[in-house]
Amino acid sequence: EAVLHVKDGLQLLEEQFKELQRTSSGMQSYLFNIADVSLHAPIMRPAKLIGIGLNYKDHIEETKAKTPAEPLLFAMYANAIIGPEESIVIPQISQMIDYEAELAVVIGRRARHVSVENAIDYVAGYTIVNDVSARDLQRNDGQWLRAKSTETFAPMGPFLVTKEDLGTADGLSIQLRLNGKTMQNSNTRNL
Repeated sequence: EAVLHVKDGLQLLEEQFKELQRTSSGMQSYLFNIADVSLHAPIMRPAKLIGIGLNYKDHIEETKAKTPAEPLLFAMYANAIIGPEESIVIPQISQMIDYEAELAVVIGRRARHVSVENAIDYVAGYTIVNDVSARDLQRNDGQWLRAKSTETFAPMGPFLVTKEDLGTADGLSIQLRLNGKTMQNSNTRNL
């Protein structure tokens, strides 16, 4: 009886990268000058893009909101995702655009009824997202879909870091700069 073992994509890439590292000429053929490339989001068309509202202590204090008793989930469309250096397009129907630097957790496999203790086993890695919001639409609609899913409202990346490299992503600095000015400066401990 033959047994076929299929490796997941991340494991296969890690093995190939380690093989390239063994030979200096192998690595050189894959190196590029950053000025010569366009960086894109590490995940362009996820099956789901789910946000958690009022998830940072700093943001709750800033908005004088009440801390939710349960996670406040909202959906975002994949068409909102753009690369980290692409321009955010402000829609004509909104006058109140806001931003939030977010740690994005990339779930690597189907997860349902997962215990807190086993949750990390489902994490493939992490990236960063600027969760852009049309606050006037959010307040007027009474829900968040249109305010969060406008095209270009989810700049992401450019990198995906595996959980093997980052662990539980606790204690990481998270900042957002707008036109060179630091607008947010927090830490993932405040999640």
